[in-house]
Amino acid sequence: MAGLTWVCAPLKLKKIEVKTGSLSKAFSWMAFGSIFQVIVQFTQLAILVRLLTPQDYGIFAIVIVSYGLAMIISDMGLNSAYIKSHKVTKSQRSTLFWLGLCLAGVSMLILNITAPIVAIFFSINEAAIAIQIISIALIISALGAQIKAQCEKKMQFPSVVKVEIVASVFSFSTAVFMALNDPGIYVLVFAYLVNVMISTILYWLFLRDGWLPTLKFSIVDVKFFWRFGAHLSGHRLLNNVITNMDVMIAARLLGPVQLGLYSVPRNFLLKIQLVLNPVINRISFPYISKISQDKGKVAASYLTVMQIVSVVNVPIYLGILFFAEDFSRLYFGDQWGNEWHIVAILSAWGLFKSFMNPIGSLLMGMGRTDLSLKWAVWVLLFSFPILYFGSLYGKEGVSISILFLSVFLLIPGWRYLIKPLCSLGFSSYFFEITKSIAIGLGAFSIGSLTVIGIQTDILSLSIGVTVSIVTYILFIKYFNFIVYQKIVALFKGELNEL
Repeated sequence: MAGLTWVCAPLKLKKIEVKTGSLSKAFSWMAFGSIFQVIVQFTQLAILVRLLTPQDYGIFAIVIVSYGLAMIISDMGLNSAYIKSHKVTKSQRSTLFWLGLCLAGVSMLILNITAPIVAIFFSINEAAIAIQIISIALIISALGAQIKAQCEKKMQFPSVVKVEIVASVFSFSTAVFMALNDPGIYVLVFAYLVNVMISTILYWLFLRDGWLPTLKFSIVDVKFFWRFGAHLSGHRLLNNVITNMDVMIAARLLGPVQLGLYSVPRNFLLKIQLVLNPVINRISFPYISKISQDKGKVAASYLTVMQIVSVVNVPIYLGILFFAEDFSRLYFGDQWGNEWHIVAILSAWGLFKSFMNPIGSLLMGMGRTDLSLKWAVWVLLFSFPILYFGSLYGKEGVSISILFLSVFLLIPGWRYLIKPLCSLGFSSYFFEITKSIAIGLGAFSIGSLTVIGIQTDILSLSIGVTVSIVTYILFIKYFNFIVYQKIVALFKGELNEL
C-alpha cells in the first residue's frame, strides 16, 4: 500500500495545465504512459500465452467484442462532446454525469440479457457468464468518465497517465497471480475489471478537483452534447463492428480454438498502435478543435500527425514482418509459434490500418461526426462479403481479407474524409505514406541480409532488428530530414505546434 501512495501522491500535489503551446510536454507524458502500458500488456501476454489456451483467448475475444459494443452505447459520445465544447455550465456537467450513469445501467442490463444469446449464436457456452461478469465494468467506468474527460479537456495528460499506469500494474499483477493459480478465461475477465476499478477510484481520489455532481438533471441543457454524441456514437458503433467483424465471422465459422490462434497475434499487432496513435489522437483532437476555423492550419497539423505516425509505425511493423518467424517462436511460445505466417500477414495489415487511425481526431476536432457515420455505413456494407469469403479459407483467409481492406480503403478514406475537412492534397498525403514505407523496406532489407545463415532465433532477431533500426534512422535523417527534426523537437519538448 505504501507503494501505491508513493505513485499516486503526485496526482494530488501537482496540478498541471497544459496549454495549446505546450504540446510537446503533453506528448511526452502521453507517450511515456502509452509505452509503459504497452510494455506491461506485452509482458502480460508473453506470460499468459504460456499458461492459457487458444480456446481461452478465443472465448475472451467474443467477450471483449460484446463489451466493446455495449461500452459505446454506454458512453454515447457524450464525453467527447464535452471535450469538444468550449463552454460547459455546472448544470450541464452534472446532467452529463447522471445521463452517462443511466446509459451505463441500461447497457449493462442489455449485455446481461443478450449474453446467453451471444453464447448460443457463436456456440461458445462459456462466454455467457464471462460477458455478464465483465458488464459490471460499464457502471464502474461511467463513474469516472466525466472526471477523465475534464482532465483531457484541460490537457492535464500527466495526471491521466499516472492513473493509467497504476491501474495497468494492478491489472497485470491480478492476471499473473490468477493464471499461476487457476488458469482460464476468468483470468482475462477479472484483470480487465481490476484495471477499470482502480482507474475510477484514482480519478475520484485525486483528480476531481473538488467537483461533485449536483442533483440537477435536464436533457434540454445538453441538446448539443446529445446531437454531437449521437453522430459520434453511431460512427463508433459501426466502426467497432467493422473493426471486429473479422473476429465475429471467424468465431461463427472457425470456432474458439482457431479464433484464439488468430485473435492473439491480431490483437497484439493492433495494440502496437497504442504506443503512438492514441497519444496523437488525444492531443490532436482538442488542438484541432481550437484551430478548426483555419483549414490551412488544420491541413498542416494533420500532415504533421501523418508524418509522425508513419515514421514511427513503419519500422515496428516492418520489423515484425521481416523477422516474423523468429519473433513468433520467441514471443508467443509453442502454442502460437507455428502461426508466424499469420503474424507476417497481420503485421502488414496493422501498418496500413495505422495510417487511417488519425482520421478520428480530425473528424471530432472539426465537429463532423456525421461524415464519419456515413463513411462507416459504406465500409460496413463493402467489408462484410469480403471478410465472409475470406473466412471460408480459415484464419489465413481472414488475415489476407483484412489486409486487402486496409490497403484498398486508403484512397476512398482520403477522398471522402480528409480532403473535405482540411483540403489536404492527394500527393502530400500519400507521399508521406509511400516515402516512409520505401525507406523502411530499404532499411529492413539490409537488416535481413545481415542475418542470412544465422540459425539461432534470438541471435538472428537481435542482429537483424538492430541493424535495420539503425539503418532506418540514418535513412530518415538523410532522406526525410524535416520530419526527423519534428520528431526530435517533439521528444525534446521544443515542438509548440502540430
